[in-house]
Amino acid sequence: AYSSDGGTTWTASTLPYALNWSFVSLSGMRAVAIANGNSYAAYSTDGGITWAASTLPSSRAWTSVSLSGMLGVATKATSTNQAAYSTDGGVTWAASTLPASGNWWGASLSGMRAVAVNRGATGTNQAAYSTDGGVTWTASTLPSSALWTFVSLSGMNAVAFTNTSYNQMAFSRDGGAT
Repeated sequence: AYSSDGGTTWTASTLPYALNWSFVSLSGMRAVAIANGNSYAAYSTDGGITWAASTLPSSRAWTSVSLSGMLGVATKATSTNQAAYSTDGGVTWAASTLPASGNWWGASLSGMRAVAVNRGATGTNQAAYSTDGGVTWTASTLPSSALWTFVSLSGMNAVAFTNTSYNQMAFSRDGGAT
């Protein structure tokens, strides 16, 4: 569904496949959606009114997607170090490599800067950042070993949090480097 009045009213739209669509990101009139458990993605150039199919580099559990202008990043939670990036608004995707294996549940993109958090198992305090739109990633460390799940980035400010009983948030003023 899409809204063109700030969420007051909503209109149904149709994605290219009948799947478990799990995440969506909007930047201007561009939108990207990913389906969980496979390599299917979709993109829209009109704010979600119409959608076209695209394909992520591999299947499995893609768990986050973020779009900033024409750049996009996606991460997966399958005990892997795989990520993906797009330079054309989600039309095509290429594989990239995170600095460690794990369950990379959250990613966010702001301009060319991206951050990702590794939910992993208890005891994991891994994060990563990219300065080239998700093409390459550098390891960074979160302040504790909570189950980090979501992250949001705006400029160089990032905030990450857990969705479990850890009740923790982390903040970075340098784009996720520290």
